[in-house]
Amino acid sequence: MANGIKSIHPLCSFGFQGHRVKSISSRRSGPVFVCLGYCLFDDCPVEVVVIVQVESSLKAIVKFRGSFVCHRWDQLKRRPVRGKERDALSQTVSTKMPRSVFLESIARLDDTVMASGCRDKVPATGVMKTVSWSQKVKRRRHKNEIISLQRMLKEEEEDPNERIIQKVGLHPKSGKGQTSPFYIYEVVVRHPSKGSSPLPVATYITSDHTTTSVSYFLGSVVTELIRQHGPKAKTRPVMFICDGSVVLLQSLSSNFCGVSLQELLCRYFLIVTGQAKDDAISLPILHRCLSHVMKNAKELCKKHASKHYKLLMHVFGLMTQASTLRELDDLVIMVFSSSHSGENVEKHFLNLQMQLTKGGPCPEDYTDSNLDFENDIGPTRFLQHFEEVIKREDLDQEGDENNYYCPTFIPTLMRYFLPQAALWSKLLLGDLGRHGTGPLYDSLSKKYSKASSKSTQNYTQDNQTQGIMEKSQWDLKQIRFQQKKISRLDDFVDTYKVTLKALLREYADSKRRKKKTHRVDVERWKNRRQKKRCVCVETVQAFCLQTTEE
Repeated sequence: MANGIKSIHPLCSFGFQGHRVKSISSRRSGPVFVCLGYCLFDDCPVEVVVIVQVESSLKAIVKFRGSFVCHRWDQLKRRPVRGKERDALSQTVSTKMPRSVFLESIARLDDTVMASGCRDKVPATGVMKTVSWSQKVKRRRHKNEIISLQRMLKEEEEDPNERIIQKVGLHPKSGKGQTSPFYIYEVVVRHPSKGSSPLPVATYITSDHTTTSVSYFLGSVVTELIRQHGPKAKTRPVMFICDGSVVLLQSLSSNFCGVSLQELLCRYFLIVTGQAKDDAISLPILHRCLSHVMKNAKELCKKHASKHYKLLMHVFGLMTQASTLRELDDLVIMVFSSSHSGENVEKHFLNLQMQLTKGGPCPEDYTDSNLDFENDIGPTRFLQHFEEVIKREDLDQEGDENNYYCPTFIPTLMRYFLPQAALWSKLLLGDLGRHGTGPLYDSLSKKYSKASSKSTQNYTQDNQTQGIMEKSQWDLKQIRFQQKKISRLDDFVDTYKVTLKALLREYADSKRRKKKTHRVDVERWKNRRQKKRCVCVETVQAFCLQTTEE
């Protein structure tokens, strides 16, 4: 009834009083229902009387009083949000921020309604926060977070068609009594439709960011894969791309490569130096996302060489494109580690300028997270190699001062980047047969050429960033959760289930749609023979250009 009155008189915000309802056993003659509505603005004479005469039809007679609308400029009024309107608002704010809903609602208001001060269709942000909070409390199974999750797990066990939660564990709180932030790990696949979000096939939510925790998740994924598709499904992937987290690097190395991260880097060193063993054929390629590497490089250059930031970023871009150890050896040693500018420094600097000119712009980072480059993984064969190279170099100690001398840049680079050079450069990308000779390297070349001839996307293409994973994380934060801050894990899981169900339905629709086939029109007129011959009796007229006088 209030909505009907609002459609006729949208400038006033009405409150109702004097409700009278006729009882069932009453013998008095009169209307079934009567109420009086008044405008909530001070000194506004507009009133409305609602009368329902017949109970069977419930048709209401609405009478307005007041010849004009009078609202004070310094007043804003709105009706309370109740009933179905409150339920609809709770569904809206469950996936959107109250602030964004408020801005969208106030933008849709008519200019006349905006000037009147009536805000019935624009609930306040505080009201929307209260509605959202009350809806969260209703959805919770228990006040305790873990008990609530366990009850959610029990409900899913009774309905096997919607089995999303697999296991609920308890992580201890910190010494201050505060829980750690949530870490979300996902195994995603590319969506067949262009522009759609990648589909997560396995998600792990934890507050324990350790190698043991992530290894448990990866082991569970492999176990579930074997359980559903048999032992043949347990095959080693050819390539992994992840960010610079040491926890992820160690977990992937131990679960899919079968060795520790230091041992894996040692085997990579043997490959790039021409000493590969027989297991190099089946050894997966572990690669760091280039956008994350450039984010780390940005922090390194700003901290240790802020005066030559642009030059260092271009040099680091060249290092990421280096495909052999010799290219890495000759890039930055003489220019940034010699205190004086001698003949060797000038020669190396000219070579560096030529490489920068050929290489073009350096790679850019597209990540929003603030990453810490100080990830010390310990000594490796790559670190030993670069230490020996630097010791063999004759640094210039005479001549003019080297303007590009950065005493802390090379030591920091040696500690945090060069030990894992194979993970962020092009040493392991492309044809690995270029690193050595013999039957093993010939097999690596054949494997690469066979994969590169396929039309499907594979590791032979320029895959140096994890764009699909970044898109999935962006969709999770910006679209599915609207940058909301959630303090309880059961609230997160409940919202995640709703949005995941929508993603699964979107994926099912993409499978039902038939792919468009574009028929190629072949020009066959050239193959036809001329049946009739004719004689041209008129000369071809030249095209006349029309001139105009200015």
